[in-house]
Amino acid sequence: MRNPVSVGFKAPQQHVAYERVLRLWQEGEEMAEFTHSWLFDHLDPVGAAPDGGAPGGGDPAGCLEAWTLLAALAARTSRLRLGVLVTANTLREPAVLAAMVSTVDHISGGRLDFGLGAGWHEAEHRARGLRLPPPGERLARWAEACGLIRRLCAGEEVDFEGRYYRLRGARLAPATVQRPCPPFVLGATGVRALAVVARHADVWNTAAGLPGFAARLAALRAHCEAQGRDPGTLAVSAQIPVDFAAPAAVRATAERFVAAGASHLVFELPTPWPVDALERLRREVVQRLSVDIQTQKSLLKRTDERSDLVNPRSS
Repeated sequence: MRNPVSVGFKAPQQHVAYERVLRLWQEGEEMAEFTHSWLFDHLDPVGAAPDGGAPGGGDPAGCLEAWTLLAALAARTSRLRLGVLVTANTLREPAVLAAMVSTVDHISGGRLDFGLGAGWHEAEHRARGLRLPPPGERLARWAEACGLIRRLCAGEEVDFEGRYYRLRGARLAPATVQRPCPPFVLGATGVRALAVVARHADVWNTAAGLPGFAARLAALRAHCEAQGRDPGTLAVSAQIPVDFAAPAAVRATAERFVAAGASHLVFELPTPWPVDALERLRREVVQRLSVDIQTQKSLLKRTDERSDLVNPRSS
């Protein structure tokens, strides 16, 4: 029998005020079908700004920073697992990011899922004087960062002399609530990036859509086997854009992802999102899916395990 599928929502925090984001997440708290919630990691809006003033009182040209916003949302919610899908490794040094991870894990009471990717948005790096390395270097930096953050979150004192990062007696105090660390949700599509996922992730997330999904998943499982890891210990997550004008198509996409091996669905709301966005998503899409949905009532409270959504790594 197939395991229940977990369902979450992603609400990019652009063109919108904090109060509207908070209201959305608190609405999600009351809907048992949603078990996880996500922001994105951009410093500038992605895509065209809305015409006229932004809904909810936000700046039509503005974007709220992800991790400071996540901390505020963690403090005002109590049930949803939460995270950033995915954090750009190029925007923050690993030891600093690890401290942010631990802080949000404590604020949330151990509800954080740690999303991390290699980084890609050249314009927002250039605007802030930040270097965006070429793709090969970004992947290598990402792999080093994954290992360092995992060790720091586990409470190790880390001395490290890597190709890109150097730590001297670095220690995270307090360590994370979730032991040995929050689940790593790594976003990637390329074959080389999938090798990093196989080594470090608890969950693989893809935003690339259905075309090529089966081939990427097969490649990921091959990487796991080559590294001596059971592919069954790696959960599969898919981001699905929501089009409220075509809910049947959204449902069909979700069901095809599940049939192909996904067990963790993230529905990405359009920006600006409608006032009743989550209720419509629940009513028109989630409740009408022909899959077994994990709900709030089916979740076991686990304080000593790494996540209630994924299988822990054996190593």
